[in-house]
Amino acid sequence: MHRTHEWDSKTEKIIPRRGPLDREVVTKIFQDKAEEWKESLACEKLKTILLSSAKNHEIDKVVGFALGAMSFQCFNADGSLYTRNGWRSASQHALFVTSMEWLKERDNKEKVVCYAQDPDYTEVDTKILDEAGIEVIEDPRGWLEVDEHSIILSIAPNVPVKEIITDIARPAVIIWGRVGDNDGLVRGL
Repeated sequence: MHRTHEWDSKTEKIIPRRGPLDREVVTKIFQDKAEEWKESLACEKLKTILLSSAKNHEIDKVVGFALGAMSFQCFNADGSLYTRNGWRSASQHALFVTSMEWLKERDNKEKVVCYAQDPDYTEVDTKILDEAGIEVIEDPRGWLEVDEHSIILSIAPNVPVKEIITDIARPAVIIWGRVGDNDGLVRGL
């Protein structure tokens, strides 16, 4: 693991991280982002793609890598929230929950095995994810859980998740994103 920092290109200064935020605050943010995500066109497109592309695959788990700690957020020097990356982690976890719910609905299951691995998770993150049905696991267990019956989720990680995954197994679905040359996200499914 190595530490990364947000960088304000205008002032050329590191944006300080603060946290962890209180559990109630993070829970509210996660719930708001989950609701926002569920109502989005992107969520509907994801479900359509999963339905058409993964309908014949045997899938029994969802594994997320490097989705970020929801309880740590970045702030500007004046103390205001740095919104460009603001609640990205909560949105990524909302996508994770959608994948889990899609699989439950598709297979008529009450519970789907879900794992999330990120060295930055705090106790607050672990509790919130546990309530959502996602078990936080430590490195290297996440890598060991990957097989051809998995949905893998990893958006703009700072480790080569896709490359590691493809050396281990050929998962049923990989939802990934990478940071592009223009500082925007390039998405793939």
